[in-house]
Amino acid sequence: MNSTTLPHLPKVVAFRQALSAESDRGCALLAAAFIDEELRKLITSRLVDDQKLVEQILFQNGPLGAFSARIDFTYAIGLLGKNIHRDLHLVRKIRNDFGHSPEVISFDDASLTNRCKELHHTTLDKQTPARKLFINTVVGMLGVIHGCSSMTQHFAVGIDLDMSKLHEPSARAAAREMLRNAGVDGA
Repeated sequence: MNSTTLPHLPKVVAFRQALSAESDRGCALLAAAFIDEELRKLITSRLVDDQKLVEQILFQNGPLGAFSARIDFTYAIGLLGKNIHRDLHLVRKIRNDFGHSPEVISFDDASLTNRCKELHHTTLDKQTPARKLFINTVVGMLGVIHGCSSMTQHFAVGIDLDMSKLHEPSARAAAREMLRNAGVDGA
């Protein structure tokens, strides 16, 4: 396999190397930021091809501007499964633990170690040091996200009705017939 069959591989390898060079805090913050961006790209690949609207939805104060909203949305529309949904929220919580603590904390802290042991998308034994579990899980989830991205397509733009035609007697008759067949009273 090469970068043609796995186009994300060089970027993921470089990202993985960058995580190793970071402090624990930097590792957690960088990992969450990278995954957040990859979720944004995944959602973009699925939504209708309307760049302006998609940017309004996915950036800053848009309804899918937050990491947690993107995590929930990818699960809600069936792009990602329950286990990765849970792991993504654990990564978000770990990021928040590091990002909101003014104290020096590390993956060796009991609460962070316990969160890392809850992660599902790892190929490592749960007795592995927490930082390694975290990094291994992040890279595993990126594989799932990138695999999903390669298989997804934009939604087709919905149908617009030409309301100007509804004044025509034949259109009104067809609408009444459709309502009658549906058992709607007053048709």
